[in-house]
Amino acid sequence: MKQVTDKCVSTMAVFLIIFALTETVVKSASCGCAFRYDALMTFYNQTGGNKWTTNTNWGSTIECPSNWFGITCKSGDVTKVALSSNKLKGTLWEGFSLFGNLTTLSLASNKLTGSLPFSWSAMTALQTLDLSGNSIDGSLPDDWIALESLTDVMLSRNALSGNLPAQWASMTNLYSIDLSDNSINGSLPPEWSNMVNLNKLYLSDNSIGGSLPPEWWSMTSLSTLYLSDNSIDGSLPDD
Repeated sequence: MKQVTDKCVSTMAVFLIIFALTETVVKSASCGCAFRYDALMTFYNQTGGNKWTTNTNWGSTIECPSNWFGITCKSGDVTKVALSSNKLKGTLWEGFSLFGNLTTLSLASNKLTGSLPFSWSAMTALQTLDLSGNSIDGSLPDDWIALESLTDVMLSRNALSGNLPAQWASMTNLYSIDLSDNSINGSLPPEWSNMVNLNKLYLSDNSIGGSLPPEWWSMTSLSTLYLSDNSIDGSLPDD
């Protein structure tokens, strides 16, 4: 009788081990993000991933990258890439344009160069973009008006130039824009008064000229406006 009992216990133990292993594999694969493996590893290699400050679990598994440092997966796709202050270097990777469900891209305070990719306009789910504190140059892409979900844009402390795109006025979900400490010139676009949800606008330390558009006084949601250290002239609008 004891042998039968021992055999049953042994069989049950094996079953539980197999069940646990199977459950782990299923959970790992069930995140559905495995198809992003190659793209993420391309990004990793192009930004010197082996020399990042933290690269825990990167490339360690092809089933699901959700346990890779800085990566969040949800509903079968990568939704967040957060690798700020992590010693990334190289040019901005255009491949993120294929990440249609990415809501947050945070690569601030690294050593990234190049211009802002026009192709990123395909990231229509993007809500938060933080590239501040890099060495990004070039102009602000007009095509980014396709980023209809975008609420927060942080591009301060770079080497951006050119004008503030009047076309961005159609990005009515924007809540916060930080373009301070760049080399942006031109004038303040009156069209930006159509950004009805804009609450914070930081444009200090640039080369912006012209006068304050009277249309901006209709931006009733705007609570914070920084324009210091520019070349803006004229008087404050009466209205």
